[in-house]
Amino acid sequence: LIFKGKVYSEESEVVDEKTAGSQNPALLKTRSISLNDIPRGTGISSVLSQVRGGSLERIIVYRYDTPERSLHKVDLFFLNYEGAQSFMRYAKTNIFKVNGVQLKPEWIFLESTYENIMKEQSVNRIIEEEKFISRCLIVKKSSTTAMPNKSNLNKGQTLENIDIQELEKDFQNFGEVLEITPIVSRKLCVSIFFYDISSAMRAMEEYEQKGSYLYNKYFKTWTIWYGKDITDQPCIDL
Repeated sequence: LIFKGKVYSEESEVVDEKTAGSQNPALLKTRSISLNDIPRGTGISSVLSQVRGGSLERIIVYRYDTPERSLHKVDLFFLNYEGAQSFMRYAKTNIFKVNGVQLKPEWIFLESTYENIMKEQSVNRIIEEEKFISRCLIVKKSSTTAMPNKSNLNKGQTLENIDIQELEKDFQNFGEVLEITPIVSRKLCVSIFFYDISSAMRAMEEYEQKGSYLYNKYFKTWTIWYGKDITDQPCIDL
């Protein structure tokens, strides 16, 4: 398999669900779920569009070592335990399907290693500060020019003056970008989704830091803020 994103050794840090069932004190309380046996040809966006329960802290994807690099498995790390629990209940129903196929969700139990504990503490700080932070950044042109008429509001014309590749290159410095998508708006506007919430946080910090590359390039003409994660919606109440 080819791994995309940060990889945890399954032998040393991820514990089998049956083992975790004994409530080993060396295991961290889990907020992580794995989706296995994803249908060939399914994209990560198609998977995430069916995920509910709350914002994700990070995503790890696994791909087959083939020319088409088809998606094989996705590990979802929710920002809080409640979101993970809610999605697990929902994912075990026959309502949760990806491209018409019902996937089998499994808990991921991480051992209390130094790296995992530090990651948990970082996530807990985000929750405790009660600030809205996500792995999504909204980037919008803050132009002072006159508002365009309605005939100019289609996506093609809206994005013709923005270099998506350049934008991705600038933000890829802070972590792997999952996708950049246009947002219908009177001004140029896109959403940037990272695989890891820490990447979005690093990008935002640099954008707000005077003298930094992002500040010098974007601060005066672009407004950047945290957007809503596509998974941050309630599960269907059964």
